[in-house]
Amino acid sequence: MEALVSYFSLVGNAFVERVGGSKKEKAAYKKVQLSDLEDIEKDEATAIELIKKDRVYPVVDVGAEKDRGVSPGTAYLKTKLRASFGNQPPNDKNKRKVFVG
Repeated sequence: MEALVSYFSLVGNAFVERVGGSKKEKAAYKKVQLSDLEDIEKDEATAIELIKKDRVYPVVDVGAEKDRGVSPGTAYLKTKLRASFGNQPPNDKNKRKVFVG
């Protein structure tokens, strides 16, 4: 996220591009996308905390799907597909990339 990379935090007398694991950084990633993964992976602890199913694959709202004209079978498959994923990937950089991408 460009917005995340562009903010600066004052640490002592030096400016630092990002503060890994800060509340501000975590709030910037409400939904994690593949383009954000490189920035998140700079701090492994933050990556482990942020890359979870709810941030990568949002909950399927069946009512909203119905309103958009999606067939009931498709909505069911989307729900089951999301349910088949684990809550988070194993602790490995490449596996997190596959989980997100």
